[in-house]
Amino acid sequence: IMKMRKVKDGLEIKSGATLQLRSGGHHLMFIELKTPIIEGDTHEITLYFRKSGALNIPFKVWEPIGSKKAHPEHHH
Repeated sequence: IMKMRKVKDGLEIKSGATLQLRSGGHHLMFIELKTPIIEGDTHEITLYFRKSGALNIPFKVWEPIGSKKAHPEHHH
């Protein structure tokens, strides 16, 4: 059974490595949103890194919230 929980001390990304955020693995959960997330829209988030500081990242919404078309195994 998959269980959602906050990652207490963050995620380690070693120099030169990549961390993929995706459904069924490590991913971001947005709470208390000020605007709706709509399929096709682009939004910006800020990721905070312990050594290099803040980095603004744009992301595109590929599926509407609650979509099961690509990730039927993801349940809350």
